[in-house]
Amino acid sequence: MKQRAIFSVLFVIIPVIILAQKVQHDPFFTVSTHPITVVSAAAYSDSLVLVLSVENKSDEGYFCVNRKVFIEDLVTGIRTYMSKESGLPHCPDVYHFKWKGEQKTFFLTFPVLDKKTRYVNVVEDCKDHCFTLYGLVLDENMNRYINAAYDAYRVNKTADALGMFERIVKLYPDYPFGVFYENIIEILIQEGKFDEAGKWYQKLQYSNFLDKKALLNKVRSIEGFNKIVQNK
Repeated sequence: MKQRAIFSVLFVIIPVIILAQKVQHDPFFTVSTHPITVVSAAAYSDSLVLVLSVENKSDEGYFCVNRKVFIEDLVTGIRTYMSKESGLPHCPDVYHFKWKGEQKTFFLTFPVLDKKTRYVNVVEDCKDHCFTLYGLVLDENMNRYINAAYDAYRVNKTADALGMFERIVKLYPDYPFGVFYENIIEILIQEGKFDEAGKWYQKLQYSNFLDKKALLNKVRSIEGFNKIVQNK
């Protein structure tokens, strides 16, 4: 009788780690309806993952995320709905914060966006107490310019900051929020360039920015704004 050779086959399971193609940390956004910050935006071959953090501002705070959240392209108006959420309960279940000031991280996963998408709103699609993040920038270069501008301003390099904000406005004219105009006007007032500040103020006045009314009120409260009016 022939002996049968018995071969033991060893299957080695190698975990596959899917790396993000592009991760942007602390991407810029204009404003949020809730105390939410964007920790990162990670683009994968098949999805976009936003890592958000919400901070409890009350003694008995709670939070949840609706199953319907969408990203709205601010140029095309196209909506892309969330495919997955993790880190927080889905409404009506809620997470009860343990202390005031506690921060809770959660993750929103969306199908891959069009490569031309530069800036979006992130909208919780519900009726009551829904969150919205306005003007989230997904363009890597734009975020780089924004960071450079604010970094320069923080160390009193106002000329560099001014130049960078002006560059952002020129390169991204379809960004529908006017925060960079506000920054430019404030720097020009600080530098005593009231004529130039007045010209930018007029541009803001005649713009179609979604936040124009709020920005005009903020600009009028800047110390030295009255000198713009006097120079007209």
